[in-house]
Amino acid sequence: MQDETLELFIKDIRSIRDYLQHIRLIDSIGTVSQSSTNNELIQYREHLNGFRVSKKIFEYKSLIISLYGILEKHIGEWIEEFINKVPEIVSNYNNLPEKFRDNHFYLSAKLLTLVSECNYPLK
Repeated sequence: MQDETLELFIKDIRSIRDYLQHIRLIDSIGTVSQSSTNNELIQYREHLNGFRVSKKIFEYKSLIISLYGILEKHIGEWIEEFINKVPEIVSNYNNLPEKFRDNHFYLSAKLLTLVSECNYPLK
């Protein structure tokens, strides 16, 4: 894995962490404003309390989907990097381990099936 792709992965994960901090801040504003007499803060607190459970479920689902997307994106990039390095590591197909060669045809056919189903479009 190259340093650049690792840094992009870390950046994406940090953006999720930053969003979690944002959620905590928004929630804390609702609790801090409990004693407030400011009409807008009272309305905000009532608004938050009105859909707190739905909001939490939505945020949870959004974060899980985002994490899945980040992992899928970066794992795909790391696999591509590895595949591009294989010729540098193994100069001749016959030098690959037997297990690798035995599975090559089957897995290549399976990959072509996935690509044809548009699950993994070619670049």
